[in-house]
Order: sequence, then C-alpha cells, then structure tokens
Amino acid sequence: MFWKQYAFQLQQKDKNNLFSILTKRNPKILNDNSLSFEVDNDLIKDMLNAELQSFIPFLKQNLGNGMLQFSIIVTNQDNQVKNPYSPTDKFKVFAEKNPNIAMLQRMFNLDVDY
Repeated sequence: MFWKQYAFQLQQKDKNNLFSILTKRNPKILNDNSLSFEVDNDLIKDMLNAELQSFIPFLKQNLGNGMLQFSIIVTNQDNQVKNPYSPTDKFKVFAEKNPNIAMLQRMFNLDVDY
C-alpha cells in the first residue's frame, strides 16, 4: 500500500517515469527486513537509485521498520517479452494470435504500415 502511495506522490510531482517504474511490478518481500525489486535495465536501476534517498526513509517510517533493506535487481533481458511498437510488429503479433487477420489483409490487399 505504501509502495503505491509513494508512486502516486511521484505522479503528482510530474515524475511519470518513476511512477511507471514503481507500478510496473510489485516488490518482493524476502523477509521482515528485506525487499527486492526487479527492473528491466541498468538505466532504470540508476533512475530508481537516485530516488532511493527519499523513498527508503518514506518506507521505513510508514512501515515502522528502521532495519528495512532494499535491493534492485536487473532482470535477464533475454527472457523478457518484447512489446511491439511499429504497426508492422503489432500486425505480426495479432496475426500470430488470429491467422484470419492475415487472411483478411491479403484478401483485401490492406496495408499495415501507416
């Protein structure tokens, strides 16, 4: 609850990148005094590390745990699902899920790029 509360405080301060980082995944509770959080890459880890100076005291105070430790883990990017961004990539994903879409595209000679 306090994790999300802090994220929404960041959003109100127009720190939307940090808000997205904190709301993408939930932290993992390792034990009573340890939390870990997975991020996608080192750039995000650096952004989050810069915010930890105010984030960790916020968590310690609200959780009533002065012994709280926090670790950031960069996940293996080979196992990540890549999000399609271009219209062609999006079409390929949709066509894999439903082959009828590819058939309609060929039948009506539709252009997927725009």
